[in-house]
Amino acid sequence: MANSFAVTSLATEPLKLDPSGKAIVVFTVTNTTSKPLRGLAKAKALGNTKQEWLSIAGETERDFPAGGTQQFTVNFNPSATFPASAPLSAGKYEFRLNVASAINSDEDFTEGQVAAVEIPEIKQLDEKRLPIWMWLVPLILGIILIAFLIWFLTRKTSYDLPSVAGLKENEAKEKLEKNCQSSIPCATVSIQTENNDDVEKGVVIRSEPASGSKVRIGAAVTLHVSTGPEIFALRRVVGQEKDQAKKTLEEFCQSAKPCLNIEILTENSNLIKDGLVTRTDPAEGNPVTHNSKVNLFISAGPEMLVVQQYIGLPELNARTRIIQDGFSVGAVKHLPPLLPLLPNFNRVIEQSPSPGIKQPRGTPINLIIR
Repeated sequence: MANSFAVTSLATEPLKLDPSGKAIVVFTVTNTTSKPLRGLAKAKALGNTKQEWLSIAGETERDFPAGGTQQFTVNFNPSATFPASAPLSAGKYEFRLNVASAINSDEDFTEGQVAAVEIPEIKQLDEKRLPIWMWLVPLILGIILIAFLIWFLTRKTSYDLPSVAGLKENEAKEKLEKNCQSSIPCATVSIQTENNDDVEKGVVIRSEPASGSKVRIGAAVTLHVSTGPEIFALRRVVGQEKDQAKKTLEEFCQSAKPCLNIEILTENSNLIKDGLVTRTDPAEGNPVTHNSKVNLFISAGPEMLVVQQYIGLPELNARTRIIQDGFSVGAVKHLPPLLPLLPNFNRVIEQSPSPGIKQPRGTPINLIIR
């Protein structure tokens, strides 16, 4: 008969049962040959030991390289089959681990070292001798359950949302998250920015839901934070009719309408038709803030002036007076003296347009000089 395996154990003295009524023995199995083998292990009950009390942890059939080792753990558990009310006889209960070749188990097997478990005369699972852990664990679990029930029944599930309008963004966020005295954030805060003429940049305008609302702990809350007044470039409206230009300036921004505070003013213009926009103040393209004041100038047509009397004036004086009166000097024609021997006095003898009629400012005044 061949013995390809060697089976040993460090348990040279009888073992005692642990508090759970069990014992564990580790056997070391060595392939003593120079070739790989597959071994089959089996726990063997000896004497008064019941075979049902023994079990091997893990696979019982394993591969062994040449000269290789494997460890097998044998569990000794008499309480698995022994009635709780029947006494277990005191004494030594022996067993061993046998290992055979998986290919030739009848011819090649090894009986291992005998291990023993010493059992005192006790009543298995006797209520008077229960291990301490068997009553301590339920006690601890009961305490945990009571603590959980107290927390569950007394915990806060909702709270009144505090007012955060007028606070800086970070201050408002912290207040919303920590105001309910909960172990988790009171609210899940998100930020939404918007233009506002009255609230400083970075300051909270309002919250959604509104302050005072009852919300569940951890609910989503949106903070509306001001980015200050909207700033935009002034549109060009020169040449548009008054009402069209006013509507354009009041409605082209992204903020609440009207965009600008428009004041209508009139002024004379020789270039732009009566009723159309001549200019804005500030001028087009300049940056303006929402609801700021803008002057919209509407043409009243050219300014009409009364043509004065320039006849009889020396030419130089007439030219000066024309300019001062708001007109321009037009064509000037010089006539020779009436008689060759008469001197030329160089005075205005005719003008066009005639004195006393109204003409637009800048109208040229034509003169005849003699």
